[in-house]
Amino acid sequence: SKNSDKYYILQVLVDGKKKKIKKGGSASKTGLDYYLFTRWGRTGTGGQCNLEGPFVGGENHAEKGFSNLFKSKTGVEWAKAVRGAPPKTGKYEYLESVSKGDKDASWYNYLTLD
Repeated sequence: SKNSDKYYILQVLVDGKKKKIKKGGSASKTGLDYYLFTRWGRTGTGGQCNLEGPFVGGENHAEKGFSNLFKSKTGVEWAKAVRGAPPKTGKYEYLESVSKGDKDASWYNYLTLD
């Protein structure tokens, strides 16, 4: 076995619920909290997941975390990523996302290592 047929999902999630900001609280001043969600495992399994955040620096820090993790998993910078391009050796391939969720939701990408 080549330790393949795995997936890695990356998402930046935004909690748009308006929160009252309490002294010393973690809610952002905009009322939006940004999180980085990851899920990984073998194809056909639920795998494991992780949720980081809320990011103190808001959207910019969440996107930076996303970009750094994307590059570590694919070997490609997020700004230069092309869906369906051949993967680098030992790295995940960037696949087009498929969302059947909320029409107002956004999915960043899915990665797979076959």
